[in-house]
Amino acid sequence: MTQAMQLVAASNGRINEAISLWALTTFGKQEVLAAIEKEHKELEKKLGELF
Repeated sequence: MTQAMQLVAASNGRINEAISLWALTTFGKQEVLAAIEKEHKELEKKLGELF
């Protein structure tokens, strides 16, 4: 369970970074949404491997 919590926390950090880039730069909305979607899929895969 601890490893799962670490994976989720790391994923949330990467998502927050993408959102911050969008807020602070001209990074487009579609790019941010794509980055979040990719991160979500990777997290689902890693959690699936754990459980």
